[in-house]
Amino acid sequence: GLLMIEPYAGKPTTVVAPPSTATTVSSVDAAAVQNKAEKKVEAVAAEVAKTFSVSHELLASERPAASALQELLATMMKHQTGLVEAQNSLKQDLTEVRKAGPSGADAMREMSKLLPKLRNLQVSLTGELGKVRVRTAKATADAKSESEQAAAAEAEEKDAKKLEETVQVLTEIIKDTEEGVESLAIAVGPLFIASPEGEDLKSAMDEVEASVVDTQAKITDARKQIDLELQGSKKFAPLARKNALAQLSALGSKLGAVQVKLIPYKTFRQDFKQRIEVKKALADLNEKLVMAELETETVDALSKETGTGQMSESEMKSVQGMVSPAKDAITAVVDTVEQKLRAAKTAHMKKELMAMKERAGKARAQLDGVILLMQQQKASLLVQDSLVLAKQKVGEVEEALQVCEDAEMPFLKGIDVLPLEESIVTLKECSTAATAAECKIIEARTFLRHKLAEANRCSKDRATAMASELTALQDRLTKASEKVLAYKKEIITRRTASLNAEVMDSVAAAEKKVEEVADSAKAFLTVKWDEVLVEELQATAEAARTDAEAADAACKAAMVVITSRRKEHRDEDSVKALAALQARLLKAQQELGKHRQTASSSNELIKIKALMTDGQERLDRAEAETSSMKELSDAYPDETIPDEEVTKIIEMGTGIQDSLRVVSQAIDSHSKSTLPVVKAALEKLRERSAAAQQKLDAVRAGTREQRERVLCSLWLKDAKAKTEDVKHAMQAAGSEEMPLSETEAALTAADTAIIQARTFIGSKSVEGKHFKEAISKSMLAEFVTLSATVSAAAAELQKLRKAQESRRRAALVQELEGKIAQVEEQVKGLAGVLQPFSSEASEKLSDEEASSVCEAFAPLRKEAQEKLQELSTLLTSTNREFPDKRGELAEKIASMNPKLSALQLDFNKAKRLASDWEQRLSSAKLLVDARDALKALKEEMESTEAAFSKLFGSGGEGLMVAACTQKLLDAFKKYLEDTGMTMDAMLADISKSAITMDAFLAYLDKLASAASFEEITSLSGERRAAIFNLLDADGDGKVTHAEFKAALCPRLVCVHPVSATDEFEIDSCKTIAKIDVGQPIEAVGEPKRMGDGSTGVTRISCKLNGQTAWVTMKGNQGTVYLEPFSPLLSITTELEGRLEAAMQKQSLAHSILVAKAVELADGAKSELSKIRSPVNAAKGTLDSLRKKLVNAKKDHSRRLEAEKKKFVEAHEKKVADAMKSTAREAASAVEEDVKQLRKVTVQLSSLDGIDLEAYATPLAVVEQAEQTFLSMTKKVVTARGAIKLQQDQVGKPSNSAPLAAAKRDSAKLVKQIEDSLKESTALVLAVRRKYMIIVDACLSKVFSSCRAESTKGKFDADGLFKKLLQPGKDSIGEEALKKYLSSLKGLKLDEEHVKIVLRRLVGVSRAAFQRLLQQYYKCVGETDITKASGKDSLRKLQLGETLEALEEPREDTDGTVRVVGKLLVDGVQGLVTVKTSEGTVCMREAKKPFLACNADISLEKDFQTQGKDGLVRVLRKDEVVEILGGPRDSLSKKALRVKCKATSDGKVGWLTVQEKEGAAGVKQCSNAYTVSKPCVMTDGPDLKLCRAVRRLVVGETLIAEGTPAAGSGLGVSRIKATALKDGKVGWISTQSNLGDAYAKPSTKLYTVTKKAAMQSSLMSVGSELVREVEDGEMLELLDGPKEEQSEPEQRVNVRALSDAAVGWLTLKGRATRAWAPFYTCKKPTRIGDVRDLAVGEVVDLLDGPFWEGDHGSKSGKLRMRCCARLDGARGEVTIRDNDGSVFLAS
Repeated sequence: GLLMIEPYAGKPTTVVAPPSTATTVSSVDAAAVQNKAEKKVEAVAAEVAKTFSVSHELLASERPAASALQELLATMMKHQTGLVEAQNSLKQDLTEVRKAGPSGADAMREMSKLLPKLRNLQVSLTGELGKVRVRTAKATADAKSESEQAAAAEAEEKDAKKLEETVQVLTEIIKDTEEGVESLAIAVGPLFIASPEGEDLKSAMDEVEASVVDTQAKITDARKQIDLELQGSKKFAPLARKNALAQLSALGSKLGAVQVKLIPYKTFRQDFKQRIEVKKALADLNEKLVMAELETETVDALSKETGTGQMSESEMKSVQGMVSPAKDAITAVVDTVEQKLRAAKTAHMKKELMAMKERAGKARAQLDGVILLMQQQKASLLVQDSLVLAKQKVGEVEEALQVCEDAEMPFLKGIDVLPLEESIVTLKECSTAATAAECKIIEARTFLRHKLAEANRCSKDRATAMASELTALQDRLTKASEKVLAYKKEIITRRTASLNAEVMDSVAAAEKKVEEVADSAKAFLTVKWDEVLVEELQATAEAARTDAEAADAACKAAMVVITSRRKEHRDEDSVKALAALQARLLKAQQELGKHRQTASSSNELIKIKALMTDGQERLDRAEAETSSMKELSDAYPDETIPDEEVTKIIEMGTGIQDSLRVVSQAIDSHSKSTLPVVKAALEKLRERSAAAQQKLDAVRAGTREQRERVLCSLWLKDAKAKTEDVKHAMQAAGSEEMPLSETEAALTAADTAIIQARTFIGSKSVEGKHFKEAISKSMLAEFVTLSATVSAAAAELQKLRKAQESRRRAALVQELEGKIAQVEEQVKGLAGVLQPFSSEASEKLSDEEASSVCEAFAPLRKEAQEKLQELSTLLTSTNREFPDKRGELAEKIASMNPKLSALQLDFNKAKRLASDWEQRLSSAKLLVDARDALKALKEEMESTEAAFSKLFGSGGEGLMVAACTQKLLDAFKKYLEDTGMTMDAMLADISKSAITMDAFLAYLDKLASAASFEEITSLSGERRAAIFNLLDADGDGKVTHAEFKAALCPRLVCVHPVSATDEFEIDSCKTIAKIDVGQPIEAVGEPKRMGDGSTGVTRISCKLNGQTAWVTMKGNQGTVYLEPFSPLLSITTELEGRLEAAMQKQSLAHSILVAKAVELADGAKSELSKIRSPVNAAKGTLDSLRKKLVNAKKDHSRRLEAEKKKFVEAHEKKVADAMKSTAREAASAVEEDVKQLRKVTVQLSSLDGIDLEAYATPLAVVEQAEQTFLSMTKKVVTARGAIKLQQDQVGKPSNSAPLAAAKRDSAKLVKQIEDSLKESTALVLAVRRKYMIIVDACLSKVFSSCRAESTKGKFDADGLFKKLLQPGKDSIGEEALKKYLSSLKGLKLDEEHVKIVLRRLVGVSRAAFQRLLQQYYKCVGETDITKASGKDSLRKLQLGETLEALEEPREDTDGTVRVVGKLLVDGVQGLVTVKTSEGTVCMREAKKPFLACNADISLEKDFQTQGKDGLVRVLRKDEVVEILGGPRDSLSKKALRVKCKATSDGKVGWLTVQEKEGAAGVKQCSNAYTVSKPCVMTDGPDLKLCRAVRRLVVGETLIAEGTPAAGSGLGVSRIKATALKDGKVGWISTQSNLGDAYAKPSTKLYTVTKKAAMQSSLMSVGSELVREVEDGEMLELLDGPKEEQSEPEQRVNVRALSDAAVGWLTLKGRATRAWAPFYTCKKPTRIGDVRDLAVGEVVDLLDGPFWEGDHGSKSGKLRMRCCARLDGARGEVTIRDNDGSVFLAS
């Protein structure tokens, strides 16, 4: 059942299932099972915890016992098993408890907690078990190591020894197998070369197979032995086992490699047969590939002959001519190889073909490199040609800049603003020059940019060189552009200053006038208001106004000047200057406006003053009249005032009131015045006005009733009058006899009268209501009556207006009826005119009758159209005016609309009928035009087709005959030109009379040897006969002399229509004929050009219709009118002209049909379609003819090409056969010389060591080898020339067999000759190397003997050299040297060895002899230098220290070798051990130390002296010195140096102004000036009379004479000065008339007080010499003075090889480098007059290097005498020239 828990009771409840599924709960004691499980788990946990504590103790100890650890390990493993069992038991218990059902739930819950506890114990135990295992293994190993260590070491040693023996044996075995495989390779190689057959092949195969079997057996044995040893090595000690495994595995791999090499030889017999078959099958292909490779190598060699230089055009053409055939050959080989690869079946075939493909790929890559090089060379040649033009353009820019500078001379004299006329002229010249210079700059910049882009397409080196030169030109151009820009700005500034002078004056005048206005305006501020009169104020205001007008006029005048200048000069600077002046003018105008405002306030003051005066007068009158009114009213105190008097009172009161109102208004309008005085006066006037108003009001109050009564009577009277006016107006408007227009005016007048009456009555009624009722009652009653009368009149007016509208409608109805009648009449007239078109007889009308009807209808139609439009417009306007739809008018309009529509329909019907007949007439005319066009087209088509049939009816043979005839005639012309024969003489030679065919053919055979007839004579007999028949113009079988001459005359053919004129000049000529396309004409004379040679018209004199005429060959726009006559051109031009004419006519006909088809009537369109079909068909026919003409041209070209190809093949065969023999003979001669050279050099080249040094005749061998080599090189040159000649004569390659054979032979010969040359060169170089070894050995013997003699005291080095001198020369002589050598004891030399020594030493200079004789050692080990006794040590030698040997080394009895020498570093002399008795080397022989200068260096007298006082001279760059002593440390002092510029030549560099010893070398110049602004030096002080000497530029330095003084009274400061740049003397302006400084005193000019060296950098040591500055020279200070910081220096004592100058120099940085007495050629140069040195060739120094020229200047060359190692050539050679170009480098 299911266990459920009731939520409210918390007790389990059992839900009983149905009886069929009921289960029973077993009776299990859950508590007992739980108790048992918990005890078991606690027991296990306790045991594990106990074991953990033991484990921790053992693991914590340093060296636990191995047995204890093993016991612990076993216990822990038992615990692990127990934990697993406990977990399984617990799971079983859980299962049991679960059976107890609800009663076991609590036990179940508690037991479930035990399972994680057991798992945690198991995890902890596993971790601890791992630790114990590691510690147990370590303890066990430690226990074993002590006992087993000795045994293991012994076993390792034993196994290692055994392994060594085994490896040695196996290595020998494997080496034996490798040698076996190598011997197989050696034995097999010749088989592929010789390809033996028969028994030889069989025996060879047997030997190879036997060797293979033997070698395989050795490999198998070795493999077995290695396997056995590998098995046995498993028993070795560990280390030995590891080594054995590595070494035996390596031997196994090595043996596997041998096995791999042997595998191919196992099937050698089968492979050999296949390879031989493949070789035979690919022999031809291989030969082609070899030829292609040879061609590629030849092309590559030719392309590289120039190195990195530029190839000439002829060289490029030659190489390019050879590239194409080489490329074709490689492509053909690759295609064949790929075809064979696809068809190849065997591996050998595929392998050979892949190898060939790879070779072809390499050749193609090599050829692609040549093609790329050619492209670069071509681009480089174009750029190089353009470089000259670029320099020319930059030169033109600089010339234009000089023109600019000359043009501005007048501005540079010191007057800033010239007179206007002179300024305008000068500025115009300057602007013109600047514009021209700017145009030149733009042109040059564009050209340079374009050419710089082209240079990038050259080779890298060439592109860099070109880019460098073009960039330098761009820099020059940029500088020039900057100068022009500054020049233009200066022009603008000067123009502005010149042109703005007038503007500035006008602005200043305007400002002055404004100041005067300001003074006038101040008068109004100081005026006394009470005392001043209006007249005085008016006078002051007039004066201010006059001044203001004058100022305004001045401002306007200034603005006019500014505006005119602004229109004339729109450049930026002028605009800015004018804007500044305009700003000043605007400011003045603003001030003028303020002052005018003050003046306008004066007007106001005047007005106020006048107002107050007028107001006072008005108030005076008002007060007087008020008094009169009071008097008048007071005159009737008790009586009624008469109406007349009341009227007066009313009028007076009204006048007084008006005056008071005017005064009040004036006061109010000016009450805002800011002047206090004015305000006070106005206030007084206001108070007075108010008092007057009170008096007036008081008087009016006393007469009110009487005034009201009188006013009522007056107003009533006026109202009645206005009512009468209304009545009169109504009577006039009601008249029925008046026209409509007058009635409308009367109605308007009545309306106006009514409005006026109503307005008056209404306004007075409102005023009357304020009167007393008794007085106004009767008046108001009358106003009501009058108002009623006016209203009645208004009603009557409305009635009259309605009647007027009715009359208007009736008039419109009448007008519409008239219009309708007119339109009906017009439409009936149209129908009557068109009556012929509507009748049955209309079809019988002729075109003329129908046309006359249409002409009569046209004007009537236009008139009727206008009438209809007028009627429609009237109806529309009536409807708009009377929109209501009622009444008679509306009915009339409604009835007229249908009539109008019907008339419109009748009109349209008539118009359509007329339009149909017009279209019918037009269609008939168009059909006639179309038929005429078709007829003309048919005629043109028939003519064109006939011409084509005539031309191509014979398959084009006529064209071929005509082309051959033209070639024959050209050959005759060339023959006459080459031989100088006249035409008559030639014709007489052919035949005395008319020429027959036999005579003609015989003469052609006679001329077969002539070059011009070579192609003609190759023609067939039939073709020659056809040519004769073509020349026979009249067909009589003979060619007369006249016919032949006519054929030979030069002819032209017209290709563009042109006129023939009677004169050469076009302007004055007359047209005498027109030449059509295709027309041939006879030329007389040579073409002549008109006008410019590049763009002029080209004309030629021709014979036309028996008279001479001039015709244009080429127009000035490039249009070609005449071309040289050729049969094809003449015929095709004529046919093309016919085709073009036919196409134009077809196009015209088609356009007529298309354009008029829309206009045709439907009936005519069918007729038109019948015409369109043949027109369209004509276009297809013409297109077919055009294609036929194109194909005919192609066919003719192919025939000509075939004829030419046949001739070329025959010619090439002849050339190839003639040229082969010479080249072969030359190549054979070269081969003979190579054989002789081998024979001569074989013995000497094979010797080494003592045998080589003892060889008796080396000199003879070398001389004979060189003679043979020289002879061979001459023959090589001859052979190359023959082959080159052959290639040149072959020309462009073709596919003909003779040329292909010639090419193959040429390539073979080239390779054979080049191989011979390489072999010969190697033989000669080898024998020369052997010879140089013998030379060195002989010289060593001689020098040893010389030093041995010197040590005995007989001679020193200098004494020996003097003894050997030639008489009168500073070099060793031959006789003296020979005598000396014979005197040397112990020297034994063969006769030739003596000659060798003489050849090497004769002519040697003192320095070179000493260098050869002296012996040096370098310290390489620890040793001391001692006194001569060898006991007392002087000092210890440092490693690398150099010792000069003073005696020959001597060997002591114990084997110690010692030498007496001098240390270079400090000059200490003594005895030094070279080699100890134990054999330790302390000193090694070394070369004599030399230094070469990397920069200019000062050579000084003493070690301590540094500076000019101790200067011997300056050593130049690349100069060589020998070290005599040093290096030694020297403490340096600080010197002051400045950067300066020499004023004489502009050279910039650093100079020492204060030496380290404190001596100064310069002083400041006090009378120096520096130009601060461009100016001009003149020949005199007077600016008006002087002339310009030259222009001075900014920064130029001058030396003044005296002080500046004023010149010519112009305010210009002038001074006389000398220009340091060129020494010119003249006058300059130091300050202009406006105060601008042209020259300022200079504080940076110094004078040299003693000669000094100017160098390129701050540090003097290692700095290159710029030049030496002389005493008194002027220098400009640029930077400094600065201290020259230096560290302790090393100085060496040296002697210059060039002039033996001795001194000390400082070693610092890279100022010097080590030098050896031989040089390598870096740039081609010549050795003496012997030959040229090639790049990379090595030469030995004999004498020098020395300078040609002054040592202190840079104009000399550094040269030397040398001997070339290649052939012993001797002579002087240049190391570095005066331009700095280096030819040789050490």
